[in-house]
Amino acid sequence: MSPGAPAAVHRRRAPTPRVVLDPFSGTGTTGLAARQLGRSYLGIDLKPAFHSLAAARLQRMTRQLADTEDPVD
Repeated sequence: MSPGAPAAVHRRRAPTPRVVLDPFSGTGTTGLAARQLGRSYLGIDLKPAFHSLAAARLQRMTRQLADTEDPVD
């Protein structure tokens, strides 16, 4: 067995995380990526300005995703 084999087996069997936690969220880039992958996101930042910016970015993305979804017949 090669040295990298155990890690490869673990990656295949490990559950996909459903919530992404970012304790230093800044402008929310990790949150945008999480949403694109269909994950929930919890971002934390001490600076209110960063929180506001990240929230606005995530809201814009959510609206854009909703606008691009096909309507259900």
